[in-house]
Amino acid sequence: MYLSDLCTLTADLNKELRLFFEIEKNTKTPITNFNMVPATGLVFSTALGKQKALKLGEVPVLFHDSAAPVTVFIQYAGHNYPVLGYRIIANGLVFNGLALQSS
Repeated sequence: MYLSDLCTLTADLNKELRLFFEIEKNTKTPITNFNMVPATGLVFSTALGKQKALKLGEVPVLFHDSAAPVTVFIQYAGHNYPVLGYRIIANGLVFNGLALQSS
């Protein structure tokens, strides 16, 4: 997902929503930090444990237009997963960075 798409899709959402990443079904990991990484894009970082997830409103880069296409990634366990979409849960926004694979 590009940053411009994410900005458009989240523009009218509650800025108090907490940000999470779902690597496995029903396992949500809090997103605790973000960085703009040259030649990569916007990278959200996750943390295991009891750290609080960022709120949507704490990510000011989501409220600025970007001229160049910037890809959004989630860094989890040392890997960058491109964001494929999200869903809204009670008090949260859960990013999905993995395509569903058949066994």
